[in-house]
Amino acid sequence: MNRFEERFEQECPLARTQWTKFYLQPGHTLATEPNPEKAEVTYAGLGAGVTFVSDPFEKETEITGPLAAKLWVSSATQDADLFLVFRVFTPDLKEIVYQGALDPHTPIAQGWLRASHRKLDKNLSKEYRP
Repeated sequence: MNRFEERFEQECPLARTQWTKFYLQPGHTLATEPNPEKAEVTYAGLGAGVTFVSDPFEKETEITGPLAAKLWVSSATQDADLFLVFRVFTPDLKEIVYQGALDPHTPIAQGWLRASHRKLDKNLSKEYRP
C-alpha cells in the first residue's frame, strides 16, 4: 500500500532501523551488492542527469530516513553542483509523492551539494549523516 503514516518516535534515527545499502550499477540500476567491475557514467552538466532504478521490492517496505550517498565524481569544470533525488515508484512505475511545503508532488527525499563544499567534519559525521 502506498501511504504516509504520521507517528511520534523517541529517537532519530530509529533504534530498530535496518540499514540497507544500495550500490549504483552499470546499466543505471541499483543493487544491494557492489559491482566488482569499475564503471563510469557520463552525463552533460546542464542535461537531464542520470537515473538509477532498483528492481521492485518483493514486499511492502517502510522507508524512513535518513538517506546518504557516497559518490566519486570528476568534472571538467572548476566546481560542480550535485543534486540527488530519491524517488519511490510502484511496480507499474507510478511515482509515490507526498504533500511538501511548496509542492503537492514532492519526491521522498532530495539533497544537493556543491563539490567544493564536500569536506567532512570527522567528529560530527556519521555514516548516515555526513
